[in-house]
Amino acid sequence: MNDIKFNNSKPSSTKLLRNLSFILIILTISSLTFQIYQHNTINEMEKRNQLLKSELNQFALANPSIEDLQKFLSKDNTDQKGGVNWDCKDSANMFRLNARKSGYNMCIVLLDASFVIKSDSIYKEYWAPSTSLVTFNGVILDNGTFVYIDPQEDQIMKLERHSLELKLLEKNSDALVATIINEVHIW
Repeated sequence: MNDIKFNNSKPSSTKLLRNLSFILIILTISSLTFQIYQHNTINEMEKRNQLLKSELNQFALANPSIEDLQKFLSKDNTDQKGGVNWDCKDSANMFRLNARKSGYNMCIVLLDASFVIKSDSIYKEYWAPSTSLVTFNGVILDNGTFVYIDPQEDQIMKLERHSLELKLLEKNSDALVATIINEVHIW
């Protein structure tokens, strides 16, 4: 009978198989370690996000009700500020900062207005065009209504554009006509 002999693998192939099994074990451990690290990182990020959300919620600015806005106006002293260089821009900035400190979201409203004003010269009285930047504040109330606020007079104005132009005429007694050219809200 013929003897069939199985030759054992060559020593180099045995060594290769052993090295491949070690490499496979190392890759498996590395992959598992990376998955654990990735899972821990995601959990940490979720915890940080929750912490940040809870911190930011403390500083969220609210849209006030009309009653809250009136109470805020009665307590705010921006209308009492003044001085040689103090103007509507200073009042609007101060009023907005005070509102934010009180937790209310408020904007500055810049009105680029064109006026026809009364001017006097040596020879005669005449009307001349003039442009001016007028600054108010604005707020969206909790019911979604936008109102203007004159911080120098503590006055809430629910105005359409035409009514706002009339208000500008009241503030500038020398003006015959007031027209709003542009309106910008800075939140």
